[in-house]
Amino acid sequence: MAVCKETFLWQLVAKNEVSGSLKVTALACPSPLPRYFLIEFNQMKRELWLLALDGSKGAGKSTTSEHILISHPKAIGISLDFVRKDIGIEGTSFGKNKIAFEEVKSRIAHALEDGKCVLLDCGLDDYRIASIKQLADKYDADTMFVFLTAPYEVLVERVRARDVTKGKELNLQRFDEVYKIVMHKDFSQYLVLDTSMLSVTQIAQKIMM
Repeated sequence: MAVCKETFLWQLVAKNEVSGSLKVTALACPSPLPRYFLIEFNQMKRELWLLALDGSKGAGKSTTSEHILISHPKAIGISLDFVRKDIGIEGTSFGKNKIAFEEVKSRIAHALEDGKCVLLDCGLDDYRIASIKQLADKYDADTMFVFLTAPYEVLVERVRARDVTKGKELNLQRFDEVYKIVMHKDFSQYLVLDTSMLSVTQIAQKIMM
């Protein structure tokens, strides 16, 4: 059964560039997200930056990551899923996730130490956000946390179409379980973007402005 069939509408209503900060208010947000919330983040003005990209399944994280990395040759991409495979971790238990993320942190640290910007594709929680901020502070890097989403029906159709190309059938029950978990995050630290009406170029521009 579908979890949410309402349409997401994000409206930019406040913008303030004093002291290099951008203030964004998102309105008309349906359940299960809080109806009103305020997002504040620093514009990435330093030479070194760490961009963490999170989002719903089917929201376009991989496509957006690829586009940004092509446009920013100084940056490197780090994906939690790739790291998990790279170090031979199977399964997603708490212990295995912790091991994989510790390796992610190590790779981020090495990249920043080498003067490379980082685009991280990874599901985030409070612990991971705090860890990323600590690393960024250590290497004097700007940080931004971005969450990509779209209306429920759009996400389902995107994932269904992607699964068909892989010879798989969408497991809607599993999709809904993950969707509910992801959409109950605390979005106060994110720039939230609805990708349903944006091209990948427009998404990247909004993130990297």
